[in-house]
Amino acid sequence: MQQIKYGAQEINNRASANHYNDYILAPELDVDLIGLMGEYAASLYFNIDFDFDAIYNVGRSDLINGFEVRSTTWPNGNLITYDKDKTACYILAVVDLKHSAVNLKGWLHIYECRQSKYWRDKPQVREASYWIPQSDLRPLNELLGNQ
Repeated sequence: MQQIKYGAQEINNRASANHYNDYILAPELDVDLIGLMGEYAASLYFNIDFDFDAIYNVGRSDLINGFEVRSTTWPNGNLITYDKDKTACYILAVVDLKHSAVNLKGWLHIYECRQSKYWRDKPQVREASYWIPQSDLRPLNELLGNQ
């Protein structure tokens, strides 16, 4: 696990400069902000540039090295993937808004995520998906040589 701390205001300033929505009203409810924070923290970990253009583009990877980042505010949250997800390595980022920190918990390749033991279907979850517990994730440092 890698914890990265930074000023939440930095995220807000950079995203606002790219005409992104204002987060100030209720940042804990803004899933786009939480996702952006996880992606930015992962870019810092990999020491790669990050594009704060938050306009969603289905063809663009979350990080310029091709990795995808899934963010949650749940400390014990799972890495959640879907059948429709692209072929890539998926990183779990746990965002702590109160302390302006992100814990990068680990990663798995999409093929490793698509195991029946991780599958959850409606009505157990909102959308049928794979829920990988943090204990089954690979250490993040294994990805450093793959970028």
